[in-house]
Amino acid sequence: MLLIDAMQRMIAASEVVAARAIEVKAIDEQVRDWYATYGFVSFDKSGPPFHLFLPIDTAREIVRSATA
Repeated sequence: MLLIDAMQRMIAASEVVAARAIEVKAIDEQVRDWYATYGFVSFDKSGPPFHLFLPIDTAREIVRSATA
């Protein structure tokens, strides 16, 4: 529920600042994999493995389905 709340806040903020994605930096493989279950993906295969993002549109879909 904490992640859903954070997504809701980021969605609201994206309407003010025109953000296109939510960015996170996972602290280890376990956390990275946990974020991946929600659709977060690596910026680039050659980039830092713990630097992930989730498009705002995907976050909207996740929040919509979680609060329906």
